Amino acid sequence: MFHPLLGAAYALSSRLITGETKIPEGLREELLDRLDQVKSYTDLVKDLDPTNPATWASSGISLLSHLLEGEDVYDSSWDYLRKNALSAIPFRLHFLAEDLLNAENRKVVYMDDWSVLFKVLLPNEVPIWIEWYPNSTEGRKKVYVQQEEYPLSQVYDGMAQVFWASTVAVEIDVVQEELESRPLDLSSYIYQGPLVTYIEQWRSFGEQDLRRNVLVQGKPGTGKTTFCYYTASQLSKRTLVLTHKFSNIASESQWKQLIDVTKPTLVVVNDIDRLGKQTLGSRLRMFEEGYCDIPFVLFTSNDIDKFPAAMLRPGRIDQKIVVSEPDGAPEPPGGDNERATRRPTKTARAPEEKTAPATGDIRRRRRDRAATRRLARRTRAPNEPGNHD
Repeated sequence: MFHPLLGAAYALSSRLITGETKIPEGLREELLDRLDQVKSYTDLVKDLDPTNPATWASSGISLLSHLLEGEDVYDSSWDYLRKNALSAIPFRLHFLAEDLLNAENRKVVYMDDWSVLFKVLLPNEVPIWIEWYPNSTEGRKKVYVQQEEYPLSQVYDGMAQVFWASTVAVEIDVVQEELESRPLDLSSYIYQGPLVTYIEQWRSFGEQDLRRNVLVQGKPGTGKTTFCYYTASQLSKRTLVLTHKFSNIASESQWKQLIDVTKPTLVVVNDIDRLGKQTLGSRLRMFEEGYCDIPFVLFTSNDIDKFPAAMLRPGRIDQKIVVSEPDGAPEPPGGDNERATRRPTKTARAPEEKTAPATGDIRRRRRDRAATRRLARRTRAPNEPGNHD
C-alpha cells in the first residue's frame, strides 16, 4: 500500500526539483493534506517489526480499523475508476481543466507513481474526476464522469459556471501550439460612433430569439474591434473572443466542445480574413446555423475579397457592415427584421460644391475663344477647306 505512495512522492519531488513539472496553482495545500494522511498511516504501523510476528496482528488491526472508518483502499487509479463506474470523456480544453483543478470543492482521492486523481464537485452539484499526470512533459490531464447518473449536458453546465465565475469575457488564443485562455476587460472599450444604432437592432433580434452572424469590415484603424468589444459589453455576459491563430488551427471537434462547454452568448472572431480562402473554406461548417447556435457572432475583416463566396451566403453571414474612414459614416440599419443578407452599404457622398465664376471672367473667356478661332482661320493654307479669305 505504501509503496505506490512513496514512489509517487519520489517521482513528483524529482520532477519539481528539476523544473520538469509544476504543481497547479491552488493544489499545494491539497497535496500537503494528502501527505499528512500518509504520515498518519505510518504512525499506525510504527510498531510493526517484520521479524516479530507478535506485532503483526496489532499493527494490522490498527490500520484496518482506521481504513474502515475512512476511505476505501484501491490498488491503482484504474481500480478506483472501475469501482466508481467512471468513464473518460474526450476533453480537448486543457486550459479549462486548469480552472477546474483550482476550484474550491476538489480533493485528492488517489495518488500513485504515475498520476494524481482529483474529485471536483461542480457548482451544480455534479461530480467530475480529473487525472493529472505530473511526469508527462505537458502535464497531461484526463476527465472522467459518471455518465449513467449525470448526462454530459449537466456536466457542461457545471463547467460553464466555473469558467464564467469571475469574468464576462475571455480571449482564446494559441501559445506554443496549445490553446490558452485569458480574461478580457471590455469596460475599457468605449465606442460612440454612428454604428451604435446597430446595437439596439441586435438587442431586438435577441429578444425575438433571432441569431445573427455579422461581418464588420473596414481598413485597419477604423474602430472595428472597439465597436465589436463595446457591442459585446452591451449585449452579453458570456463573450468569447477568438484570435486568428485559434481560428487557423482549431478543429471542428475543439470548436464544438468549446461552445458546448462554455455556452457563450456572443463570439467575436478577429481578423477572419487572415485565414485565407482555402483555410476559411474548410471552416464554413463551424459557423453554420444548426451547428453553431450562438445568438451573435461578430467577424472583423480588413479585406472582404479574400472570403469564399459560400461564406457570404445567409446563414453564415446575415449582415455586412462597412466601416468607413473616421470622416465617413456608414448607412444606419434599416427596419427589416428578416434573416436576409444585407448587401454592403455604400457611404453616400455629398455633391461637390461648385462656385459660379464672376461675370467678368465669363466675358474674358469668350473673347479669348473668339480670338483663337480668328487666328486659326488666318494661318490655314489657301487651298485648305474652310478658308474663304
